[in-house]
Amino acid sequence: MEYRVEWSTKALGDLLDCVSFLKNVSPESAEEVASKIIEASASLKVFPERHEEFLMPKSFPETIRKHVVNSRYIILYGVSDSRVMIYRVLDGRKRFTGLL
Repeated sequence: MEYRVEWSTKALGDLLDCVSFLKNVSPESAEEVASKIIEASASLKVFPERHEEFLMPKSFPETIRKHVVNSRYIILYGVSDSRVMIYRVLDGRKRFTGLL
């Protein structure tokens, strides 16, 4: 079975924030990271349950999973029926508990 991958508005904003920050340091790195995150999210079409659960600090109506990309970026997503919803893309080097 192949799942449909969707991005929340916040996740798209997170991706843009990560890329914008990196562009100041290295435009090449920014492009590479964006590609890796997009590629990783597309890979969730097949067997998205393969990644471990992420314990949310607040109650959430579904199980959230995390996919670590490039050792720094965390894709937080949920799986339901035939859909994968990407909720956030976070930089693992930053404190992000307040964002959830």
